[in-house]
Amino acid sequence: MEHYNTGYYSEWFKKNMSVSAKEYIQSLRIDRAKQLLLNTDFSILQIAQLVGYSHNSALTRVFKSFEDITPAQFRRNLRK
Repeated sequence: MEHYNTGYYSEWFKKNMSVSAKEYIQSLRIDRAKQLLLNTDFSILQIAQLVGYSHNSALTRVFKSFEDITPAQFRRNLRK
């Protein structure tokens, strides 16, 4: 696939996976972030960096779009 143009690859990925490559990668990152929120005491910034975001605000924005709550709220809800 490395010799195909990005438009072709994007169409191929979406056709075969039913989501865009960007959405797929974001969902993998959010799943990993949820595991880290559950099983560690890492800060939101540390978790953001571990899953591939430079800033905690980027993680928070994507996390909220997938889960409808922030990572901090997710962690608080699970610890109650």
